Amino acid sequence: MTAKFLIVLVICFLGLVPSAAAQPVPGKARLNLVFILDGLRPDSINPDDTPNLYKLRLEGVNFLNGHSVFPTVTRVNATAIATGTYPGTNGIVGNTMYVPKVNPNRAFANDDAKILFKLDEVTGGNMVLARSMAELLHARNMKLAAVSSGSSGQSLLLNPRAPKGIGILINSDLEPGSLVAYPPNVTVKFSLVLVPARAKEEQRTPTMHL
Repeated sequence: MTAKFLIVLVICFLGLVPSAAAQPVPGKARLNLVFILDGLRPDSINPDDTPNLYKLRLEGVNFLNGHSVFPTVTRVNATAIATGTYPGTNGIVGNTMYVPKVNPNRAFANDDAKILFKLDEVTGGNMVLARSMAELLHARNMKLAAVSSGSSGQSLLLNPRAPKGIGILINSDLEPGSLVAYPPNVTVKFSLVLVPARAKEEQRTPTMHL
């Protein structure tokens, strides 16, 4: 059982924080979490090996008929998830791409956010050709936060407009040591929470139960 990385998409109404005492109303959730575990077989989730994921799936919503788009590679499917469109529509057609204005001599790997920023620059803001879920939610006074442990490029493709103030993106590889989120002020808030938590965790013997 291997999961390459974890993606969490958080969708919420701006300015609304669910009360602990509030009762859930079907179809009226103010906060939605979408977990995507790249490379994890669904039949690997069971009460013995992954008790927390098993319980989460049991009590939440499980997408039973999910299929990868082709080609079945990470960044292509990350963009498909983010936009709800196929590669031919959103423009991300592989983990490597050839765009002469980015590099006239060879194809480039799009796992690095810096390369994707260059792609966005040379195409006049068309890094991704389709509107993302974050943009659609933003237009409806809602917000998407993408949290990913994957590469900076893969993470950016989940919310390509986060650097321009659309939603939130969190990934430790954006600028290691200085920037872990867009917008940048989220980095400061995230660090204030993460550093004390990490210090407490280091005092305990590390264990992990998915």
